[in-house]
Amino acid sequence: FLLDHLTELPLRKLRPQALRRPLSFLSPVLDFISRAKDEAITPEDYRRWWENHESSLSPEERELHRELWGIYEAYQEILLREGMVDFGDLILRTVDLFQRYPGLLCEYHERFPYVLADEFQDTSRAELRLVTLLAGHGNVTVVGDDDQAIYGFRGVPWDNLLAFLRAFPQSRVVVLTRNFRSTQGILDCAVRLIRQNAYRLEALSIRGEIPQAITKELRSAFGEGLPPLHRHFPTVAEEAEYVAQKIKELHGQGVPYREIAVLYRNRYRPEPYLRALSEAGIPWILVGGYRAGLFDQEEIKLILSFLRALADPRDDQSLYHLLGSPIYRLNGDELSELTALSQRTHRPLRALLAEAVEKGGLSAEGLATAKRALEDLQACEDLARSSPTGQVLYHFLVERTGYLSRLAQEISPRSRRALENIAAFFEEVVRRFEEVARYDRVPWFVRYVEELRELGWNPMVGEAEPGVDAVQVMTFHQAKGREFEAVFLTGLVEDFFPGRRQRPPFSLPQDLVLEDLPPDVAHLEEQRRLFYVGMTRAKRYLFLLSSDDYRLPGEEPRRRPAKISRFVVEALGEEALGPRAPETPPLFRISRAARAPEPVWPEKSSGSLQLSFRQVDDWLTCPLKYKYVHVLRVPIRLHPTVILGNAVHQAIQAYHLAKRQGRSLPLSEVIAVFDRAWRSEGFLSAAHEEELHRYGEEALQNFYAFEEAEGSRPTFVEQYFAFEENGVKVIGYWDRVDRRRDGALIIDYKTSEAKVESADRRVQESLQMAIYALAFERTFGERPKELQLRFLTPEVVVGRAEPSDRLLKGAWEAIMEAAEGIRREDFSPKPSYAACQHCAYRTICPSALPV
Repeated sequence: FLLDHLTELPLRKLRPQALRRPLSFLSPVLDFISRAKDEAITPEDYRRWWENHESSLSPEERELHRELWGIYEAYQEILLREGMVDFGDLILRTVDLFQRYPGLLCEYHERFPYVLADEFQDTSRAELRLVTLLAGHGNVTVVGDDDQAIYGFRGVPWDNLLAFLRAFPQSRVVVLTRNFRSTQGILDCAVRLIRQNAYRLEALSIRGEIPQAITKELRSAFGEGLPPLHRHFPTVAEEAEYVAQKIKELHGQGVPYREIAVLYRNRYRPEPYLRALSEAGIPWILVGGYRAGLFDQEEIKLILSFLRALADPRDDQSLYHLLGSPIYRLNGDELSELTALSQRTHRPLRALLAEAVEKGGLSAEGLATAKRALEDLQACEDLARSSPTGQVLYHFLVERTGYLSRLAQEISPRSRRALENIAAFFEEVVRRFEEVARYDRVPWFVRYVEELRELGWNPMVGEAEPGVDAVQVMTFHQAKGREFEAVFLTGLVEDFFPGRRQRPPFSLPQDLVLEDLPPDVAHLEEQRRLFYVGMTRAKRYLFLLSSDDYRLPGEEPRRRPAKISRFVVEALGEEALGPRAPETPPLFRISRAARAPEPVWPEKSSGSLQLSFRQVDDWLTCPLKYKYVHVLRVPIRLHPTVILGNAVHQAIQAYHLAKRQGRSLPLSEVIAVFDRAWRSEGFLSAAHEEELHRYGEEALQNFYAFEEAEGSRPTFVEQYFAFEENGVKVIGYWDRVDRRRDGALIIDYKTSEAKVESADRRVQESLQMAIYALAFERTFGERPKELQLRFLTPEVVVGRAEPSDRLLKGAWEAIMEAAEGIRREDFSPKPSYAACQHCAYRTICPSALPV
């Protein structure tokens, strides 16, 4: 977004840098603006500071801050002009509204007489200000732990809990000292470490710097347990080998793999640990980090090569990669000859390929492959002129090449991972571009991806599915909020932990930021808190590991062995440090340069299974469809009726949310929400899209007239529910629930047509409504009075049913049938004319019936 408006920024001193490497320049600029908003600093605040301090600044500082202030101001003006806000604005503009309009704030005081804020140590200054404004009545509770404030690098201050106590000095502090996670041996060491921080609330209380009495004497509910164990090794390879060996031992003692975590620092790659786990046959999931980048996966590189070749016919490198990929597999010798000829003659590879097809010069197999590749590219080019990126990519992967179909039919960990990564690419990259792009076409998408990569954005893959039994490998930050039976803290040496403070290219003036501590002190204390968070993830077993040498392949050797982290010493004491492990043979140490083998594919555990109505219905309809949708997550082209249903649903939701708040939303605004949610994708023609859009408008007009005449006010709108029974957790959302004197009414809306005489029967046969009724009974302890389906076209028809014992029993039996089948991984096809006719996967399904 900002790159498109680069020339509108008032650049002077920073202009050469911005023009030479615009993306490298804009990334820290946006970080700077984001930090300013987190600190609740507006461009006007920054300008006033500059005017007050101009005379005391050096000429260079004066010019830099003047320019940064101007950039911030221009950025806000551009956002306003384009009708956009960023995340920081959502908080800052709300704070501004409340400060400028006290009457509005009073309305919210009345609407929300009690305020509860969780994880308060992770809030920004702007969020603190928002909470203090909303809690002007004093009925406020915040929950947090100042010892877990670990996001200072994101602009989150370490002392927001302290600031809250100062804003509400009469607050009563309740200290939760009973620990239901870790054993006492682990807690004692963690507390010994964190008490080295001089600016904790407990330390301030002891020194009398705050009036509240705070004592954090943590007591375990599980007894003494084992103390943390430290071991030190000559090399990281031996450290990793020890990790794998200990995990094997723990697993042999009955600890599930999913209850074991290996934590590492962001600065160091987890390769040695992944390799050691794989060599030991231990399944692992990399939650995030170096190897988890989506753009680094082979199947995504293939997709990007196709899109680049489409966007630029002279991109020989991308075409070369595409031709040699699993999609085409052009003979290596022939591909090399064509590439060499291209380089000698300075002619595009694609032109030479077309010439070879026309005049010969390739083997029969090579000729067929080249012809197919050229035809695919030409067909996709034709489509790309008028279609969005997602549609072009789907056409290539499914309809032209059958690549997704081949992956879906392969039964291997590699093909499953490839499908998951492709699904993530559609969800995280393609869909996001659709939402922000002014013009969604392939050349602009390719540029967008290149900009993301230059900015360092690379979506993570490797998140564990619920129930997967695999060792979790993650950074210390990613471990926050989680817990494991056994935790291995790795790389515990100085310069890694604590790491050196990273100074951003552009910083806010220190006296404009409400920071009480010198930056180096604040950094060290945050690093100690991060170490404390890592320690307290462990329930029973905690291993602290360090090595002399953490060199990556190709790096220069250290002049001296790495020093054990001061945090290890602070936690355990010098006397508890583990002995240095003996040297191992050189050949073993050489193996550290090898890349980690492929991971062992983790198996699903037999633990709790989470299911929604859609998952239950998909499995009952066809288990293979369930696998495509929920296991492999094979991307699909959105069907026009799905686009219609989603857009109507969002419009109805907006209407009911306003009504629940006592506001009236005019029909024009309901239609406007529908228009904003509409996606021009997958229609047979412009006329087809226009007709379906008109159909949606008519449905909403019918809906609006009916609801306005009825006049009832919903109790819940898009309300989440969850209940668990027999190891199955059922989740979902009620579209609408009305609580009435005679009982609750659950309502759902359908854009499909229904006859008056069959509407009631459709409710009685609806598994969705039966599950909704069952969820209501499990959640509130009472059965809803009535279930309603409201069909919106050609006129509103209401189907009604009373949730009987038989209906709810049938719903639970359906849930359990699906759960049992999913647990035993029964994904056999169940083809039928009705199911196959409407299935989005029929083009790739080997069992689909002709329709």
